[in-house]
Amino acid sequence: MTSRDSESTDLRLERMERSIRMVRDIRARGLDALLASPDRCRVLERELQVALQACLDAGAGLLNANGDTPSSYAEVFERLVDDGVIAAPLGNRLRDVATLRNHLVFDYIEDDTETLFDRLDLVDAVEEFAALLRENAAENS
Repeated sequence: MTSRDSESTDLRLERMERSIRMVRDIRARGLDALLASPDRCRVLERELQVALQACLDAGAGLLNANGDTPSSYAEVFERLVDDGVIAAPLGNRLRDVATLRNHLVFDYIEDDTETLFDRLDLVDAVEEFAALLRENAAENS
């Protein structure tokens, strides 16, 4: 990995972690507070989308560094499990990242804040993946 790739990965990881913190803060306030604030709903959607996208990009970047190019976002975590980069339980939880990201990007007409709030447990898996990325970066520096 070049120093430019490493810097890009670090920036992506920092942005992912910042978005995770924002999503956690909104989740901690509860569904009623979220539904009472259309602006907070938009912030949640955007920060969740960024966290998920950064997670997918980081996963794809790990694969690309090993000469592997997944054909879709749905394949990213399956291949990381197959390659032994992440454990199967985490990979299974992260599979929904691509699905939820696509929902946020392509199904934006649907306003289903309650369902989105119910899926915020996915952020725990994204945070666990971010921690693995941090550990990997520390070991390789």
